[in-house]
Amino acid sequence: MISALVVLILIALFQLYRVNLIELFVMPGPLTRAHAAYEGQCPKCHSAFDKNKQDLICLDCHKDVASDITLHQGLHGRRAGEEDKACKACHTEHKGRAYDIVRLDKETFKHDRTDFALHGAHALSSVTCRSCHQPGRPYRAAPEDCYSCHAKNDHHHEELGKDCARCHNDTGWKNALFVHAKTNFPLNGKHVNVACNICHVNEKYTKTAVACVACHLINDVHNSPRDARCEQCHSTRGWKNISFDHDKGTKFALTGKHLQTACAACHAANVFTTTTPTNCLACHKLDDTHKAKNGTKCEQCHTTSGWKKVTFDHDRDTHFLLSGKHRAADCEACHRIASADMKIDKACLSCHQAQDVHKGQEGKDCQSCHNDAGWKVNVKFDHDRTRFQLKGPHIVLACNTCHLSAAFKDAKRACSSCHEKDDTHKGALGEDCAQCHTADSWKQWDFKHNIMTKFLLTEAHETLKCRACHNAPLEHGTRLPTDCASCHQKDDVHKSASARDCQRCHNAGKWQDVSKFDHDLTHFPLIGQHAVLACTECHHSAAYQDTQPDCGSCHARQDTHKSALGTDCGQCHNPNGWKLWQFDHDRQTKYKLEGPHAGIKCAACHNKPLAKGRHTSSDCFACHENDDVHKGQFGENCGLCHAVDTFKKYFIRDSK
Repeated sequence: MISALVVLILIALFQLYRVNLIELFVMPGPLTRAHAAYEGQCPKCHSAFDKNKQDLICLDCHKDVASDITLHQGLHGRRAGEEDKACKACHTEHKGRAYDIVRLDKETFKHDRTDFALHGAHALSSVTCRSCHQPGRPYRAAPEDCYSCHAKNDHHHEELGKDCARCHNDTGWKNALFVHAKTNFPLNGKHVNVACNICHVNEKYTKTAVACVACHLINDVHNSPRDARCEQCHSTRGWKNISFDHDKGTKFALTGKHLQTACAACHAANVFTTTTPTNCLACHKLDDTHKAKNGTKCEQCHTTSGWKKVTFDHDRDTHFLLSGKHRAADCEACHRIASADMKIDKACLSCHQAQDVHKGQEGKDCQSCHNDAGWKVNVKFDHDRTRFQLKGPHIVLACNTCHLSAAFKDAKRACSSCHEKDDTHKGALGEDCAQCHTADSWKQWDFKHNIMTKFLLTEAHETLKCRACHNAPLEHGTRLPTDCASCHQKDDVHKSASARDCQRCHNAGKWQDVSKFDHDLTHFPLIGQHAVLACTECHHSAAYQDTQPDCGSCHARQDTHKSALGTDCGQCHNPNGWKLWQFDHDRQTKYKLEGPHAGIKCAACHNKPLAKGRHTSSDCFACHENDDVHKGQFGENCGLCHAVDTFKKYFIRDSK
């Protein structure tokens, strides 16, 4: 009965805990409250018969701890020298529901084993664990940033962000340490001792203006706008410690009386928005007695030592020396118009145009004739420097003899403009009378045609009057044509067939004398009987070049071949006599005349005219087609079987 009761009890326990009977017997005790849900599920935390996997099973559930160990952070990840220590060494189970499995002793716990070591005010006894670790939440959930705990102490209202450690430290919240040099506005000079709220009103730090006038507008005696750059003149050593160097800081160095001038005398407007002019008249307009006629570059004459100390020397400082009547002239006499650089036109006519009787035709270079002693004093002019040199009687003539007005360039240079009534040629020889006449006397002239021209007057040309050839006026620079046809075209019986080169045959003595002509210089030299023939024998008209040079054009009636051998008779005949001919057929052709061929007449084979460069066919068939009893069956080369002695004599050649 007792044994049966034990069995029933064991069965009941098995149903209650649903565990392996063996494990039920070996379980050391109940689980803590944290793990109570897993009681009876031993495989959740234990690996049967393998203690080495115990820690891995723990970390499978406690993933945050596993992550700390992997990353070497937090309490579990910073266990130097305790890496092999098993979880159960600290966290023992099966001690009952009320057992403290964490076993954290707050009095002896060393906080520097975590990621947040306690220093300064954090280590004070007044700071308890609950100051950072909220009840009911894991210790690891406590924040590490300052702002999470000290948000109530942030007087900046997050304007400077949440990184409080940039200025504050853990020795005390009010012990702020801020390095202003790391900002865009380092503190130096008197700014070092200025309280923060003087510039950072209402503890506004990020939107603080850095322009000087933001704080020093009350000190700005210049009444500048708010974007004024005071630092160009002032420094942080003191508002009145001005460090501006006008000579280095601007392009206008202060010299002479400018050094004693107050800034506002020149800088009437704000220097940062308005450019101060640097020309003298901007300040000295009332002192300019020239009324701006000499431009704005007063420094060319005046200095900064004093307005009335004039240093200008016209002879030294300009390219126009004042001499003669120019020295006594007032400045305004020439400088009538204001010029930015005082430069004016130095040409005489710019001032003396009213006195120019030449009306500008002589140009602006008046000093070539006039001088500054007086407009009409010692006028000099070298006429030989013009294009009309004065020679002979021209030298003593009064100017107005040729120059009918003071506009001298109106005078014409052509001789006929003055000597038209003296021109006995009536303009036939043009206006360039100087080609024959001289300036010494109109009637004295010497023109050597053979020397002064390229057309020699010989024989019949020597006695001709000038107007015989020069029958029309010539333009200046042109020449009369020298070819024969220009005068003798009506005498040209050749009708220009021989072009215009008449002197090839004719001579200047007599037009009909053509003894100069050499027929050998043509394409048809005269040899043999041709040399004694009259010209008309071949040239049937005066158009000599129409005559054909081939034999057939003259000897057609003597051609017994009836043109069968073409028109190049010179191949056989010669000019010494038509019947005197010699032609070696064997030597002059590639066809030797043998056998009956030697005595045959030429026309027997040459029965058609041959074009130039063509030859009579030399194959047998060309002549013996009618004698071919084979009717062309053996081809046209009869010489393979027949001999030249007679057509009927034949033989069979060795095929080899």
